[in-house]
Amino acid sequence: MCGLAELLLLTIGSVAQPGSPQAPGGPLPVPAEAADIVARGSRDAPTIEYLVRESYPALRTIDFLMQSMSQGGWKLVEVDGFAPAPWPEPYASGRGATATHTWNARWRNQRGREAGFWLDYRCPMESSRMHSTWVRVRGGILSVAVAARLRADRKIREEQACKNARSMGLPADPRCRK
Repeated sequence: MCGLAELLLLTIGSVAQPGSPQAPGGPLPVPAEAADIVARGSRDAPTIEYLVRESYPALRTIDFLMQSMSQGGWKLVEVDGFAPAPWPEPYASGRGATATHTWNARWRNQRGREAGFWLDYRCPMESSRMHSTWVRVRGGILSVAVAARLRADRKIREEQACKNARSMGLPADPRCRK
């Protein structure tokens, strides 16, 4: 049975066809084995969400995204490997919390637009070292203005982190300027 959020998503979002190389109206890659594909947003800021049946840590899906984005003219600017999420995701039923492992990457094109993909596994049996067999994939493209604003915000946070590390006598990230 669908919850209200899922019902709204299915009603509002357009559905991409499985096996299509991209989301409708945008350069967001969708692998042939994707299921429950929902494309949303606008032509200027498309988003995509789908599920892929693949064991943790989704190496095939990550490779597909890396190759597809590169072939589409996007340059990888940041990637974070799978790690436990900093907060537990609640069960859909609200009974407790589920361990979640997340991965994300960010790309930039020649026009200054940014795209990102986020993968996550919800693992309710984490304590038994069992992971979900489905990875949820979410992606989106930002406008040039929004991408520039986020880059400026990231730069400010990184500079503050460097300043804090220096003031506490801690070794700073090698990217910190002297």
